[in-house]
Amino acid sequence: MIAITAIFTPMSVTAQCTFISPTVDINTTTISGPNCIVNFNLSFDLITNSGNKIIYLHLWQLNDYPNHDYSCNQCQPTYSVNDNHGHKDLLNAVLNVAINNFAATPVFLTSYGPDAATPMQSPSNNPGMTIVKTTSTTAGAERFIISNINVTVPGACNNNIVFKGDAWSSNSNSSSASVQCAMQGFAVGLTDPVVSGACVSGVPRKYNFTISTISSTRQVYYDVYLDNGNGILDPSNDSLIGSLPVGSAVTITPSTPYNSGLISYPSAAGATAKKIYVVVATVGQSYLISTEITPCGALPLAVTFKNFYATRSNDNTVALNWQTGSEKDLREFVIEHNTADAFVQTASVAASNSPTGNSYTFNDPNSNLSASYYRIKAVNNDGTYSYSAIQQVKGAGRTGDISIYPNPAKGTAQITLGNVSAPVTVQVIDNAGRLVKTIIATKNTVELDGLTEGIYIIRVVDNSTGSASMKTLAVTN
Repeated sequence: MIAITAIFTPMSVTAQCTFISPTVDINTTTISGPNCIVNFNLSFDLITNSGNKIIYLHLWQLNDYPNHDYSCNQCQPTYSVNDNHGHKDLLNAVLNVAINNFAATPVFLTSYGPDAATPMQSPSNNPGMTIVKTTSTTAGAERFIISNINVTVPGACNNNIVFKGDAWSSNSNSSSASVQCAMQGFAVGLTDPVVSGACVSGVPRKYNFTISTISSTRQVYYDVYLDNGNGILDPSNDSLIGSLPVGSAVTITPSTPYNSGLISYPSAAGATAKKIYVVVATVGQSYLISTEITPCGALPLAVTFKNFYATRSNDNTVALNWQTGSEKDLREFVIEHNTADAFVQTASVAASNSPTGNSYTFNDPNSNLSASYYRIKAVNNDGTYSYSAIQQVKGAGRTGDISIYPNPAKGTAQITLGNVSAPVTVQVIDNAGRLVKTIIATKNTVELDGLTEGIYIIRVVDNSTGSASMKTLAVTN
């Protein structure tokens, strides 16, 4: 993982605190008249201790950075009144944020204790702004992620927009408490280097990204993360899927960007429906800049099942037969067998990828005395998959039994008979004794559908001998 540390001299007082790795994730840049409105996420690590009750963030345009002096307890920066050094260092700040970290879940404060006139960013005037506290890859630290910050910057969006910022913390849950420690002068680059990426449709799914600069020669390196599903860059919980370490940094110029080339998505199921984050660092720079790649989305199902049957051939073998519709980009069929509490893989069959579908047969060794359940898992080339219906098979030697699955059923149930060598009659009798359905069966499975809620008797008559067996079926809504 990228380990860029922006650690500045912690200020004196009762405890020390350390801010690490400020990271910028650009969402949008929008032209508004002569100004550029930038929407971005800002995150940082904070090594925890008994303090850090209130956390403050301030950003200035690079040329307006005041280099505030935090060296005394009461040296908070101010907006409308002079601080202890005779300055109003927040007067030109473009962002002021206060975070109440006293509770388990951090929240934004709408006012600034040291100077109530200071304009503060919070959800009340910055709709959609959120904060999340999560784990950190840094030992003993927590990561704070502030999302959807809007900042208006004079000038065009294609300029090299760089902010300089301070973060400081108090050791008290009072918003006007004294300075415990501070990180000064961290840089926040919003538009340089420029990181862009895209999903490339096809099979297997791929993505690529480009790192470019608009100002000067840079040496850059990066990490690539697969989102864990929460939709925010969170290196401690997202999966690291690619990396170019600082020792292998590449040089970019305005005319020679870096391009990753096509990279295959991870093969894990569902990966193509998740965001990818590219986090870039510049050698000698104290901030990270990242972009997110919009996911391709899952591949369409590569196959449809027309039917699937599982039949006990003898006491040692179960015959599996299935037929598909058109097949495309399909890798294999995995046969899964369940005799206890979970399905396990028992075999696999290569897919034909026939555009008109195909028929498949597999004989599974099975001498279980209890009932077995089978399903077919159709696996796409990108690792995604779909399932057939579940089929039930009688135990070895249980040729005369009736099995019903599921039971209770919701309108549809499958009746599994013993080995059927001659036609049998299946009768469905309702709770009032009325015959509601009759089926002449010539194979081992019978589908019952269209049943309303109630209790039914399933009666199976051997037409050659006249013997009958019965079992109860419950149907629910």
